Parts: sequence; C-alpha cells; structure tokens
Amino acid sequence: MKFLFENWGRFLKEQVDATVPNRLGARGGLKPMDPADIKTPAPMGSPPEAEKKEIPAVQLSSEIQIHNAKMLFHYFDREQSVRGVFDEGWGSFDAADPFRDLPTAQARFLRRVVRSREEVLASRAESQESAKKLINYMVANTPVFHNNKIVEYLGGGSFGFVVELDNDHALKIFVGSFDARRIDFGDWMDREAKSDVARYKGSQEKVFSGEGQASELMIYDQGRIKIPFKKDWHYAEMQQIRTLSHWMRYVHKIDEDDPKAVKAFNLELDDEIEGLKYFADEVNEGENMSANFREKLGLGPAGQAQYINNNIKYLDKAYAKNLFDQIKEILKTKSLIDIRDIRAANIGVSQQDESLPIIFDY
Repeated sequence: MKFLFENWGRFLKEQVDATVPNRLGARGGLKPMDPADIKTPAPMGSPPEAEKKEIPAVQLSSEIQIHNAKMLFHYFDREQSVRGVFDEGWGSFDAADPFRDLPTAQARFLRRVVRSREEVLASRAESQESAKKLINYMVANTPVFHNNKIVEYLGGGSFGFVVELDNDHALKIFVGSFDARRIDFGDWMDREAKSDVARYKGSQEKVFSGEGQASELMIYDQGRIKIPFKKDWHYAEMQQIRTLSHWMRYVHKIDEDDPKAVKAFNLELDDEIEGLKYFADEVNEGENMSANFREKLGLGPAGQAQYINNNIKYLDKAYAKNLFDQIKEILKTKSLIDIRDIRAANIGVSQQDESLPIIFDY
C-alpha cells in the first residue's frame, strides 16, 4: 500500500512539474489550442442531412396494373408484416431519412432516439406517398404484376409476404433470405436471397422436367422485382397451398377471432416442430454409430417412431413422420440455424395427400 501511495504522489508531482516550464526537469507547459481545431459538436437530435432521392414517376398502363398497385398499397397500409418487409427492403419512406442505408435494426433505434413524436407523425403522410410511388414503380417494371390480379393476402414473414392471384397461384414477394453467416455482423439478411433463389429455381426446373415429387413445392415462375436505387427484390410464383398453421387451427377448432388463442396455439405447434428439428439433427449425428448403439440411444427407426408417438400432440402422426424425414434430409446440408424459419406458417399441406408436408420457406 505504501508503494502505491508513493507512486501516486510521484505521478501528481510530475503533473505539476509539467505545467511549470521554469522548474528543472519540467516537460513544458500545455500549448494553447489552435482555434481552427475547435469544432462545435452537432446538437443531439440533429443528424446530418442526407441527399434527397426521388422515386421516378411511372404510368400504370393497364387495369390489372392499377388493381395490383392498389392491392399492394392496401396490404402495406393494413398489414404490419408487409410494412416490415418494405422497411427491410427499402428503408424508411422519409425521402430525406439519414439512416436509410444503415442496417434496419440500427436505423429503427436511431430514428426513435433522435426524432420526436411530432416529427414521426409529420413524416407519416410523406412515407405513405413514397410507398405508393415505390409500389407503382415495382408494378410497372415487373411483368409478373401485368397478367393476373392479386385477390388476397395470405401471410408474411421476416423477409417476404405471400398473396393469392386470380389464377389460383400464390405469389411470394421477398427482399432477401436468412443468412446465418451474417449473424455476428448484426444484419442476417442476404439481399441477393441466394439460398431461396437457388431452391426455387431448382424446384421450377423439376416441375418443367417432370421430375418433381408430390412433397415438393411447385414453382411456375421466379425472378426479380425492379425497384429504384437499391438492389432488386425477388418473387416466386408457386402453387397455392394451405399453410399448416391454418389447417391445424381448423382441425383443432381454434377460434380465429380470438387472437390470444391463435397465438398460443401457434406457439405450441411451432414448439412441436422445433422438437422434430432437434431430434432430426440428433439422428443425423448418430448415423456414424453402429445400428445397435443407435437403437440403444433411441435414434434408430424404432426410437424415431417412439419419439413421434410420445411427443406429437397436434400433428397427424403420418404427417409428422413425413415432415421429420424431410427435415432430416435438409439437415444433411444445412444447420439448425439455417432452418430456423421452418415453422407452421412456412409449411404447407398437400391438397392431393394430407399426409404430405410441403416446406415452402426456410
């Protein structure tokens, strides 16, 4: 302790010596600061102005285009998941938003911190007008919106949403796909959507070559949605299917008008699917073991059947077995993080065979 105080005293003495130039051993006084080096800090809540970017005006040339633009804006205005997708793919619809080019989560935080409630409310009208312009631009420049009318909103997720077309197909509009490799960087969206685009392209090729199976998603068309300034969005036109979540709520007579009951049921159903994913991963890890050892650990065929019989409460047992087999196959090339979006809202039920799951998004 004495040594500590001696060193502290010596340090203080050196600071005094440093400010007295005439004292022997002094290092010289502090130099006055050059006024040119003095910068007034920007006041809190006043971010730098960004260059204002205008969305090019377009003319919608047909009744179908006008209808589809109105429907997309209606979903943007009414559905939180659709607004979330637009926010991921485009950013704030305030044309002078200085945070537009930041990762979405960071941009949202900064907008809350530096903008008052009045500023947010004042920009809402401008945001909606910008959304209309963007939607018009998308519709006018992307042929998939030119031939069939959008008739219903089917659902949405983190990076995309699905609408029904009047040809009984479903159209998925998405701005990217999940990329587990980017988690550590705080922005886990791949804006090129490489994994989804590759999967949909493969499914499309199987459909037209006649190699597709009943459990595979039928993709009729897929491509890019043109937008200004940013990277293009993506679309996939596919068979319309009943989602597992909706079908199970019907089977188990869940009141669709009771949001709490719907949410609670969806969570339990997703927990059931999550259990299948983790068990499938364990089974794959046990493939290098001997057959006898796998059976002892409950990872062999008998153990798999027992798991489904004991742990599946809501899913039909045959459906659960087929879903388990599909997940097990996917996990041979993907990780559990990669398939975290395999949940009831992203799994369909085949209309030809109700025991066949169709995984259409992950």
